[in-house]
Amino acid sequence: MKTIIFSFLLPTFFLSSLLLVTSCSKEEENNIEKTVVFENPTIDISFDTDGANINIYIDAIDDFTNAIDGTWPDLDLYRIYFDKNNNGILDEGVDFLMSPIDQGICYATLITQTSTSACSFIDGLVGTANFGPTEKVSDDHAYYQLTIPKSLFSNERKVNFTVDVRDSETGWSNYPVIRDPVLFEETFEISW
Repeated sequence: MKTIIFSFLLPTFFLSSLLLVTSCSKEEENNIEKTVVFENPTIDISFDTDGANINIYIDAIDDFTNAIDGTWPDLDLYRIYFDKNNNGILDEGVDFLMSPIDQGICYATLITQTSTSACSFIDGLVGTANFGPTEKVSDDHAYYQLTIPKSLFSNERKVNFTVDVRDSETGWSNYPVIRDPVLFEETFEISW
């Protein structure tokens, strides 16, 4: 909060009056703290919420090869799996994944541990894939942001999720744990 002080000097009486005006700057109103859900020397996963959206940030700290716009198998990308009803098991047609493809962000419901419905595209679902420095690492590397409407989730004001990140040189990594074969055995949680 900033306090702005205006002082008016009346030249003939040498009187001054003080007017205090209190305001919040736009920057302070929109200063949203990121919550880190996972961090190690190779990756940083965090989120924040703003209004009707959740923003998930994936900083692939040790991915220094730019394959953001590559072709399979020389491609950097991510998949985020959401346990929509937060029950710790895969529910066919309820739980879903999101991942970037050429046309935008793919939204697909899960059928089994290894199969999904066809991709669909949802208004308000926005993702970016970037290659450059971040606040964590000054060298160019891969990092991602996904903006998701909260309306896609249950009314519990929370959602559990897991993350897969693919480095074109080293392959897939799963977070929080390697999940072979159970998808939602361990998850991260976002609450708002």
